[in-house]
Amino acid sequence: MSQPVDIRAPEVFPRLRVALIRYSEEGEASLGRLQIQIQRTLEYAQGAVRSLEREVARARARLEDAQDDLYAARSRQDDDGSPDCSYEEAALYEAQSRLREAQDRFDQGRMHLRRLEEAAQRLRPSGHKFKHLLRTSVPKAAEFLGRISRPLEQYLETPITAGGAGLAMGEAEPASPTTATSPGNPTAAAGGIVSPLLSSPSGASSWKERGIVQVELDQLPVIEGIEGPEDFKKTPKDKMMRGILRLQEMSPVLRTGQGQDSDYWREHDAARGLSYEDGYQVVYDSFYGSDPIRVEHDGDSWDIASGRHRILVARELGMTSLPISLVERAER
Repeated sequence: MSQPVDIRAPEVFPRLRVALIRYSEEGEASLGRLQIQIQRTLEYAQGAVRSLEREVARARARLEDAQDDLYAARSRQDDDGSPDCSYEEAALYEAQSRLREAQDRFDQGRMHLRRLEEAAQRLRPSGHKFKHLLRTSVPKAAEFLGRISRPLEQYLETPITAGGAGLAMGEAEPASPTTATSPGNPTAAAGGIVSPLLSSPSGASSWKERGIVQVELDQLPVIEGIEGPEDFKKTPKDKMMRGILRLQEMSPVLRTGQGQDSDYWREHDAARGLSYEDGYQVVYDSFYGSDPIRVEHDGDSWDIASGRHRILVARELGMTSLPISLVERAER
């Protein structure tokens, strides 16, 4: 008997994108640790060779002392005219033996150091190439996953019409015709959270806060004026990318109704030993806290008040929607 198909299987794509970004991050960290260890090994080996060189110098000095002692002993005259130099000769032999041993150790150490330096030199281009792949190919792979998963995610979000009522899979019936039929369909169901805000633009009574809702990114204008990483002043682009992918990882939990406050993610981070900066709480706060993406909607016009960088990165990663603080002009 055939097994039922899990239509939620496409959620594996955001998880895989997160895994790719983590691999990139951990790969760079591991490469950095390897390079530090190689440098420390080289420094240790260089120090050992210098120590062996000093040992050779000491052995050579002892040999010279032994030679001087033997010469002095042979210069002495005793009663029968033939001095006993056996002690000095033995000392000279011992000094010569010690010098040969020290020289052999120094030569071996120098040879091993040269081989180690050659190996490190060969590894350096490979390390640069690996870092380049982590910084280019892995993000490209994540972006590719976003592109191929977009049709599947759109399929999952397509409303199912039954009995005249349009219902999205796994969602409750829309509260009003506006949220159900507006072009962007910015409902809170996809994100599972509506957080009402207190302010409205310019204090105009004709504007209405919709809270934080899920908005389709293709409804929003093209982002201009952000060209490269140097345009990300507040948060580096790679860190923002990891945060947005982590938001995708959090989405299944948010859809269940859990994780609807910052404390939930603080405890989640604490259980995993994650700091605030590297954890999930900071991601939650960035989208549902005091500094969310904010968009104003007036008929066919959409204006991005804040969060242009996050929207740009989300599009590059192939995401189709984001939780956004939406304010709309009410119909007169």
